[in-house]
Amino acid sequence: APSTPRVSPRGARVSSGAAPGSRRRRPRRRGARARRPNLPVTQQNHAARRALLLLLRAAPEGDDEYYSSWSKYPDDPNIPPEITSLLREVGDGDADVWATKPPWCQPWTIVMTGAMIVCAPTAVFGWKWASAFLTLPIGAWWFAFLIAYPKQFREYVEIARGYYDRPRRE
Repeated sequence: APSTPRVSPRGARVSSGAAPGSRRRRPRRRGARARRPNLPVTQQNHAARRALLLLLRAAPEGDDEYYSSWSKYPDDPNIPPEITSLLREVGDGDADVWATKPPWCQPWTIVMTGAMIVCAPTAVFGWKWASAFLTLPIGAWWFAFLIAYPKQFREYVEIARGYYDRPRRE
């Protein structure tokens, strides 16, 4: 005889391994995000969101450099969109990595935070050995973010600008 699904007294389907009278519970929704439908992320959807974000971060009125970068670096299917958005943000001027970073990620905050971390053990507990121990990782952190990263960013922007300087195949 074919098996028929069991039904609980309340009318809910019961899985074959469940005890009679029990019913399966649906997972609870958590927060407002769970109530929204999940939309598939497509290339078109992603591109529209990126364009909206760039428009929201538009430069103040009277600053034509931002809008000229859109005409200088148009959307091109042969160029990765990350490179296009980077060049639109940086523009034609000097590739300054700090112009693209938020206020809490500026060189002065990196130096100030590192100095406070190095000085804190000596100032609070009198542990000079802990301050000496912390200088090596903080120095490496400073080297990476204050010297190596800006240099690498400038090189990357120059390589990215090369994508638009190449002759295009039609």
